[in-house]
Amino acid sequence: MAPRFIGVNPDEVIWKNLKMNWKSRVVRNIVALTLVALLVIFWSIPVGFVGILSNINSLIRLAPWLGFLNEIPPQIFGVVQGLLPAILLAVLMALLPVILRMLARFSGAPSRSVVELRTQNFYFAFQVIQVFLITTLSSAASASVTSILCSPGDAPNLLAENLPKASNFYISYFVLQGLTISSGAVLGIVGLVLFRLLGKFLDTTPRKMYKRWSTLSALGWGTVFPIYTNLTVIAITYSIIAPLVLGFATIGLYLIYLAYRYNLLFVFNSNVDTKGLIYPRALQQTTTGAYLAIVCLIGLFGIRAAPGPIALMVVFLIFVVLFHISLNSALEPLLKYLPKSLEAEEESLLASEEGGSAPSSSDMDSGGPHDKKHNGFSGPGVHPTTKDLGPAPHKKPNFITKFLRPDLYTDYHTLRRLVPRGFAEISYDPVVERDAYYHPSISSQTPLLWVPRDDAGVSRQECRHSGKVIPITDEGAGFDAKGKLAWDEENARPPIWQEKIYY
Repeated sequence: MAPRFIGVNPDEVIWKNLKMNWKSRVVRNIVALTLVALLVIFWSIPVGFVGILSNINSLIRLAPWLGFLNEIPPQIFGVVQGLLPAILLAVLMALLPVILRMLARFSGAPSRSVVELRTQNFYFAFQVIQVFLITTLSSAASASVTSILCSPGDAPNLLAENLPKASNFYISYFVLQGLTISSGAVLGIVGLVLFRLLGKFLDTTPRKMYKRWSTLSALGWGTVFPIYTNLTVIAITYSIIAPLVLGFATIGLYLIYLAYRYNLLFVFNSNVDTKGLIYPRALQQTTTGAYLAIVCLIGLFGIRAAPGPIALMVVFLIFVVLFHISLNSALEPLLKYLPKSLEAEEESLLASEEGGSAPSSSDMDSGGPHDKKHNGFSGPGVHPTTKDLGPAPHKKPNFITKFLRPDLYTDYHTLRRLVPRGFAEISYDPVVERDAYYHPSISSQTPLLWVPRDDAGVSRQECRHSGKVIPITDEGAGFDAKGKLAWDEENARPPIWQEKIYY
């Protein structure tokens, strides 16, 4: 009953979750899922309360006992009614991803990559229900979900009546999102504020200053992908009801793609490696748009009393469900494990590259003549090959041909030629290799204390006295002419610098 995990990055292990037994993990999963469901359904309650604050006068008329609020000075009253709701709403929406990640950790996720994958599921459910469906249905989350749960047969009619009405809104929504998100991502005003302003008040030690200076902003994949997956779901849902939405969705998503492509290449860093699992999961979640579109069409045909089209859409819905299940069953094993046939194809490519013949199945079972060479890397005493595989065996296809024939133009033999070979040899220091999966309390070294140097010599005296007990230094940091803390940015390697280990 105890789960096993392989290929986990040592830096991503959540050690406190490893001690959980299977019973505790099951209970925690149930509690986390329950809390997420409550958050998704009833999130409109705190948001509605924040909205009430923007119209305090009407609130006082409904609840006269709040009349004491009229005694507040007009200046403060204007701030409370004008700025406070916007600030509280921004804080609420910023807290949601944090809460979802906490619940993912609480559920017993053994690594940060698993936390991101679970957060992606949680946040996507919130995006579809609260941002899309509840906004479209123009009703509170609890009322909508309760009515659908009490009478599920009314769900198609409820969607069919409200989805077409919101098409104009989503045309503007896609354009607005494309322009604001792309421009905001390129501008990077949040990073500028954090680096230039907050750093002056929060970075009170040389170590904090160096960490902020040397660390790139990281993306939380679990809360980034669901936002744009939901935009894709909206576009797919409206693809039949209002096809014009597709054009504006394409423009908006393309602008977002350009902005994130630039940031991922030159600005952001990734601290969590999900081994590429975050992307296929996002693709699978886009099928939600197909389900919503089919359900909405069933409702539209139901309103028009068209039994023939209704029967066809019900059959199509069953077909989509069966196709989705079969697709997941076929792809799920390939997302985590490589097929044995892939090794045979690699050996065939290596043999053709070296001018030999492809290995037989018996060679593959026994290790074959290339058992010490895989993917361009060599075993002990063997240098990696640098010879290219040559051009692809077919001419360069256009976009349409490549889309229609992925079995020919995006097969393993073609894509393998795009992967660099022999560019680096993976090796680790024996100590690093030995201590990689030790608990930090066992393998971590005593941290070096880094204090700023002062002209009076107090820091040097402290280093001499404390150095007998703990490592300490005052090199590379001091005070400027204004008496403010500063560190030597010209020195590429301060005393606390450590070489990053790429697992």
